Amino acid sequence: MDEAISSSGLPDLISSLEINDDVSQDGNLQRIVQKIGSPFPCEIGKEDNTDDNNGSHQAAIQDSHACVICNIMDLHRKACLVASHMGNMAQCRGVRGDILRESGAICLLLNLLWRLMLPLQRWNQWVPQNYALMQSERMITGYETPSLLPSTCCMETINSSFKSECVNHAQFRIHHPFSDSVALNALHSAALDLANLCLGALRDLSCGSSLNRSAILEWTPASVIYFNYKSNGNKCLHVENGIHLLCAYMLRYHEMKWDNILRLREQSCTPMDTTTTSTTQKTQLLKDGTCCCETTERGKKELRLLTNTLGAIRNTSHSTPDNCQAFYQCGLVEILMWRLSPELQYGMAQNGNEVFPSDVHASDSTSDATRHWREAKYRAAGSLINLAEKCPSVAKELGSNRDMILLLIEAWGGAKAITIVSNNLRGVPLLHLGLAAILHAAKDGALNGGLDDVMVRILEKEQTRKKVAQRKEEERKSRLNKLKTNTS
Repeated sequence: MDEAISSSGLPDLISSLEINDDVSQDGNLQRIVQKIGSPFPCEIGKEDNTDDNNGSHQAAIQDSHACVICNIMDLHRKACLVASHMGNMAQCRGVRGDILRESGAICLLLNLLWRLMLPLQRWNQWVPQNYALMQSERMITGYETPSLLPSTCCMETINSSFKSECVNHAQFRIHHPFSDSVALNALHSAALDLANLCLGALRDLSCGSSLNRSAILEWTPASVIYFNYKSNGNKCLHVENGIHLLCAYMLRYHEMKWDNILRLREQSCTPMDTTTTSTTQKTQLLKDGTCCCETTERGKKELRLLTNTLGAIRNTSHSTPDNCQAFYQCGLVEILMWRLSPELQYGMAQNGNEVFPSDVHASDSTSDATRHWREAKYRAAGSLINLAEKCPSVAKELGSNRDMILLLIEAWGGAKAITIVSNNLRGVPLLHLGLAAILHAAKDGALNGGLDDVMVRILEKEQTRKKVAQRKEEERKSRLNKLKTNTS
């Protein structure tokens, strides 16, 4: 008998199993979309286990809906199909992106993300009431009617529900022994991989296509999910469209420090057991010799999921007023401001007599290249700037916070943008319309005390740039008119 394998090794071993799937080589996007959107085995009850959409392999196996290996294989199969047909920008933009939208790819991706978060008891009574493929650490979930279901559930209950193997996979466990907790952690890891690919595809599809961005807002789930995302339950998000769903994925990590996300451990059989994580913990040192944080394989995947979610939000909010208004109405601005600078939000909350967690970090700069979450912070800042461009309420809210304005200026123009001297703004990029809207809102009275020198110089430089561009355009038209006159 081979040595017992770990949570990190099990998905790779299962993915190496032969999967008879001719659809992946098929150029018919309709068939591919249908295959990706087929039910997860755990969504199919015993009486429905002959569903052709789930493939003949699962249909022929008794109790495959409760087989961990069948479910991991199905998640891996779907992930491979998404990566093969929607896995990069070239496959998602232009005519190809329009074909994917018309084939139902955007609705498919959103449905997958929704199903990954939905408690599985909706389909099967044998699954614990609280369990979803995408388990959350800090969030309370409910569905159909507002309810307060715990965000985690007893692993022993899940073990008794998810059988370790079906008939076809009984020999697999004999030759490759693994514990129940390892199998369930591998299942969660496979779900994270699929969610990451779906969010990445949505990010690319929404880049450069207003029709694709509108399709995300127009998507509606089969039923409404409710997320209570404050410790006292006073904040609730109703997932009723694709914009709300992206916000729900942001809420998985709301009020959780960046380094705590990277430290997320795999679940174990006993709630207090934190030693069974299958990953090698790494402690990285910064340039000054201080400890950054320890990371786990799950933590890195969760941070990537947050980064991809922020990328999808940034692109979906670009130049689309309806989407920006929907993001604003579901409270995303507050969530993004906390994510960029918990200390700023903590101070604002204290002034409003609202209590926030005290475990906030002091590193608010977006230019610190030693941090794993640098790209995520840039995307969060870009999302706020995009929202401010098309939503005046966002511009006014951001324009009332001096430190947040400086943080967004740094994200836009780099560290040199907030340390400029005199009128030397060479190398600073073209002023983003969203950042201009924030600065103008601050100038019009939203910011107590008025604009800083840096803000004033940025607006003056932009005004000068516009005058220069206008003069050059007039000169170009004058030359063109003279050329036409000489020709005639």
